[in-house]
Amino acid sequence: MSIEVQQITAEQLLDETKKMYQDGYRLVTATCIDEVDNFRIIYHYDKETRLVNIEVPVHKDQEIYSITGIYLCNFLAENEMQELFGVKIKDIAVDLKGRLYMTDECQPTPMARTEKKKAKGGE
Repeated sequence: MSIEVQQITAEQLLDETKKMYQDGYRLVTATCIDEVDNFRIIYHYDKETRLVNIEVPVHKDQEIYSITGIYLCNFLAENEMQELFGVKIKDIAVDLKGRLYMTDECQPTPMARTEKKKAKGGE
């Protein structure tokens, strides 16, 4: 098994996603890492035991395009990123409007970080 990591910009996301689709890659999932000021969104692809992770840094104020026009199955991961972290995603094919997991009583974006964690020892 081989693993490749590519870093791209949000502006390159749709073109790179189309290339992965045309090259026969299966979208495994997408994950979001909250880095306080930015998100790092990682799209995980597989083809014949070759794993490709495409990382996209996104500023928290930035809106990115959904890839559901290419990989419809990603609507769950994108809704989760919107709802739990507050990632701004435009044109999700199936936009659940914050109701994948949450109810009206829940705190919005419960997994979003607003400050960096302090180092061990209180420094």
